[in-house]
Amino acid sequence: MTESHHIVWQDVYQVEHGWINELEWRQRIIEHYPSTHNLVDLNKLVVSADTEKRILRYVFPKKGVIFAKIEHADIPGAFNAMTDCFIKCKLNILSASLTRGGAKPHNAILNAICEPEQEQNYEQLKSKLEDYLTHLDPKYRIRKIIHQGENAAQTIYPRHPDEYVARVPNTIRPVVQEYQKQLPHGKIPIFISRRFIPGARLNRIVERIRNVLKENGCIPIEAEPEPGLFNVTHIQVSSKMWVSKAGIVLVAGGEGDAFSMNLVHEAGFLQGQGKDVLILVEEGFGEEMIKWSNAFGVVAPHFPNNDSAFDPDTPNSIDKQLIRWVAYLKRKIE
Repeated sequence: MTESHHIVWQDVYQVEHGWINELEWRQRIIEHYPSTHNLVDLNKLVVSADTEKRILRYVFPKKGVIFAKIEHADIPGAFNAMTDCFIKCKLNILSASLTRGGAKPHNAILNAICEPEQEQNYEQLKSKLEDYLTHLDPKYRIRKIIHQGENAAQTIYPRHPDEYVARVPNTIRPVVQEYQKQLPHGKIPIFISRRFIPGARLNRIVERIRNVLKENGCIPIEAEPEPGLFNVTHIQVSSKMWVSKAGIVLVAGGEGDAFSMNLVHEAGFLQGQGKDVLILVEEGFGEEMIKWSNAFGVVAPHFPNNDSAFDPDTPNSIDKQLIRWVAYLKRKIE
């Protein structure tokens, strides 16, 4: 006996460098399922493969879907304890895998993609699930990471034939990987390139940059000297630039050159990795960039050299310049 399926739409498309372009799947779903498409999240997708039938299965989950990565003790009862937490949160497991690879000795990892029974606030649902998992018996050694899923374009991005890929050098890869583990999920890591010199205004500018980035879904990354030291090592600096998605080079007043050789080097390092770089200049210090031919003529937004720089309502304030740039980054990354 063979299964029969009602096919509502079929067409032919061409795959170019791993992507199928001009595929109007979203419009087709809305046309064929007008009464239910609002219940699912068309920006999320759960993919599984049937290797025997050579079929890819795509499931659009209900709104509020979450991804849970739970490392736990590889002992009887652990799986039941974890799934009981999902049941208490009224979560339906769409896809799950259990593996020992990547876990500590005598541990295993459960990767589960779950959708709520009814649409729920993600933050509240996440908090509830984390609370249930936290209060499981300590013998299960629960370590959890819960988020809203991965960006497919960053996970399975196919290499274009005209693209050159820069890889992390073997000498610093362990340090880069350790930094990556510490990054909060869902935040864009932005490297801040600046001079570490004393000065109340410069400190205030840097603190403002940090806060604006945090308020707009980013995490500031800085290579600061270790406690008791005055300088940072090349490994510290380059490793943190590798984990960043983009960079800000701050050209501002203080002792010495506002646009020093170190800043020039870091800007070039980031650009060499194909990362977006914002050269943020305090008014009155733009001429400093003329000393370096590669930076001459670069579009670099300026912010006022007085207190209006910290006023969010000032057109060219630090807030305004960063918010515009971060919005551009998000459009590009997403």
